[in-house]
Amino acid sequence: NEGYDFTRVEDPRDLLAKYLQLIKTQCLRERSLIHLYKIQSYLVHHQPFVLNHLVDRARAAYVTGDIVKAAEDIGQYLTFHTDKMSNYRFLKLLKKLRQDKVFKNFSVFNDQP
Repeated sequence: NEGYDFTRVEDPRDLLAKYLQLIKTQCLRERSLIHLYKIQSYLVHHQPFVLNHLVDRARAAYVTGDIVKAAEDIGQYLTFHTDKMSNYRFLKLLKKLRQDKVFKNFSVFNDQP
């Protein structure tokens, strides 16, 4: 166990977040999108102010066909984002959602970022 400091006590929330990140990485390797979506939901729950978790969960929801959940996550992201959107993954997903016929009437998807 070289390089790990066992004398320092870790916060259980930090350990959980690290563990969930490891599982997320494994889900991505295995292309297990349903599990990825569930892990992202746990990450959003335990780290609600990390907006990248919302984007990743929205992407997983979109790929698995849950367009409504993807739209909800995008709406939450838009509520908390800064004026300068620099998250490439978010912008790419937003572009896909704008092209979807279901969301043509929603103003949040028609306003340019």
